[in-house]
Amino acid sequence: LAKAVAEGALLAVLAENALGTHVGPAEVAATLAPALRGTNGYAVATARTANGPVGLLIGPDGVLGEQPQLHPAGAARDAARPGDALRTFDLPWGRLAIVVGDDAIFPETFRLAALADADVVAVPFTPSEPWELALGLPERAAENRLNVIAAGPLGTGAAVFALSADFTLWTTWAGPFTGRISSPLRTDIAADRPVTHAVVAPAQAANRLVSRRTDLVDGRPWRLVQALTERR
Repeated sequence: LAKAVAEGALLAVLAENALGTHVGPAEVAATLAPALRGTNGYAVATARTANGPVGLLIGPDGVLGEQPQLHPAGAARDAARPGDALRTFDLPWGRLAIVVGDDAIFPETFRLAALADADVVAVPFTPSEPWELALGLPERAAENRLNVIAAGPLGTGAAVFALSADFTLWTTWAGPFTGRISSPLRTDIAADRPVTHAVVAPAQAANRLVSRRTDLVDGRPWRLVQALTERR
């Protein structure tokens, strides 16, 4: 972590359980916060609480926020009290959401981040099947216009999915049209490189207008769900 922020990283995302499977938030903060002092960097890591796994946003003075895992799955299968909301954290460069562990396999988790106007989503997780990085997380970034930083333990898979400015169909594109309207820029993390830098584009998350009157998130016909909420 000290190496990453010394090289200019503004956000370092550690893999799930990078410091152990039963380490509490206070111990994680005490271990990581000193490396952030005197820098502009923040870190995301995971810890274990009495209620289940949590994601931590850590600054130079310790824990700035916690995100409990929302679904009783994976490491949180026996959680006493899973989280009940996806939280966001406003940082100098944009709004961050944290998706913990097996929450990453549920598409709705990332839609909640988009509805909360998150720009970047940190995903400390442990992928168990190839589709998660090959298909799942790239699509979560594309369909919600989110920068996704997915960190799995070395050898299990990790990647950064950054948003491209080439998106809205009636604007000028920097590159040639490839037939892909929303396709994140992918940086894979090599198993033999414990520190990998990648650039994401938080400002691009504000543009979800793919075509005229077609927003990936806004403008959904809420009236269509009325039948689901009516009592008859």
